[in-house]
Amino acid sequence: MQKIAMITDSGCDLPESYVKQFENLFVIPLVVRLDDGEYRSGVDIDTEQLLERMEKGETAKTSLPDPGGLDELLAELKEKGFTHIAFVLMSSALSGTVNMVRLACQQHKEFTTFVYDSKVLSMGLGYIVMGAVELLDTGASFEALEAALPGLREDVDCMFYLPTLEHLVAGGRIGRVAGMVGKLLNLRPIIGCDENGVYYPRATAVGARRTVQTVKRILSDFTAGKNFELAVVHSGALADARKLLDELREIPGILADQILPLGPALAAHVGRGMLAVCARRQPAI
Repeated sequence: MQKIAMITDSGCDLPESYVKQFENLFVIPLVVRLDDGEYRSGVDIDTEQLLERMEKGETAKTSLPDPGGLDELLAELKEKGFTHIAFVLMSSALSGTVNMVRLACQQHKEFTTFVYDSKVLSMGLGYIVMGAVELLDTGASFEALEAALPGLREDVDCMFYLPTLEHLVAGGRIGRVAGMVGKLLNLRPIIGCDENGVYYPRATAVGARRTVQTVKRILSDFTAGKNFELAVVHSGALADARKLLDELREIPGILADQILPLGPALAAHVGRGMLAVCARRQPAI
């Protein structure tokens, strides 16, 4: 008998209320480093607390989940009788968590494991995890789950934009020239993850209004002819997120929508004001 656990990381931005519904779903927290020490993202610090400290001049950096914490979780899963573990994690191009977990799996041969690099983040990853949980609830085997993940990834899209590129530039995530050009011309690149999980500009718009219209067009193309779930994720910008969701609700086919806060570990790289749009397509109407 297979008893399957699924582990993701806090870069998925899944609501805690969702995670708590499932006895086989676990989230390992990424780590945020501030001037006075380290904090587990979403456990010891929330996004608003982090943003306020950044705005007071503190430098925020991020690091991998605590390996000791992962070992403790795996020991707990062994005690509970789990035999198989599926790791579904944020893009390895943006975090070293995938490599850390692969090394940990080599030390825990008591489990049958696989590690899936989603090549995306935030609720793009969250929606993949949701799809995987749904498969497990239908009785899917460990092997069937692993085989299904690429297809789940194809039905997910995620893009984001920011009022300023300074934090991405400072963190080395985009080139300094790109940041300078954006500041001078009021250009707002709409950023996604490519097939390798690396940030790339999907489109560029001038000003807030045109940016929203461009995002709306991209999302409409992705979901054309299908029902879909929608999440707007924000970094300390709830009012802007509500306005954006109101615009996107004009797109036909929305089954469910929600507004979620960006997790602290991801917010450390973008600062206040980021808006992300993540969607999961369902079978054709």
